[in-house]
Amino acid sequence: MQRPLAVLLVLIGVIGLVLGRLGETTWAPETETTAAVDLADPGSAVVIDPGVLYVGAEEGEVVIEGASDVSVITAANGDIDAYLEDVRHTRITGASDWTTLSTQEVNPDGAEELASPTSSDLWRSVETQPSPYRLDVSEFRAGSMVTTPSPTARF
Repeated sequence: MQRPLAVLLVLIGVIGLVLGRLGETTWAPETETTAAVDLADPGSAVVIDPGVLYVGAEEGEVVIEGASDVSVITAANGDIDAYLEDVRHTRITGASDWTTLSTQEVNPDGAEELASPTSSDLWRSVETQPSPYRLDVSEFRAGSMVTTPSPTARF
């Protein structure tokens, strides 16, 4: 009687180990999420609201793709709003689900062009790189950012 009970307990233990290992590997949830938005006609600028970069966590990468160079500008929210007051632009306001970023068109009847967006003295920092622009979220500490020009952006 003791031998069959010992075999049964060992068998239950082995099944538990196999199920535990499957839970850590094959059945484990994804460790990476990708949220994207395709902006066919975003206006003169794309503003990423504060906190949107940290929706998934404080680590990760943001990839911004456009038809030309991409400028990432950091500034205080009030400065961004004042600069873009009369300009048609798009705001990325959050994530509507784990794969899609939500957007809002701002001032749809506003001006279509910005004179020289990277030369304003309102900005904390300006960095321009060829598309795609890659931003490491853990290194990015300041509030919000503006991207321009960006006829198509994918995050």
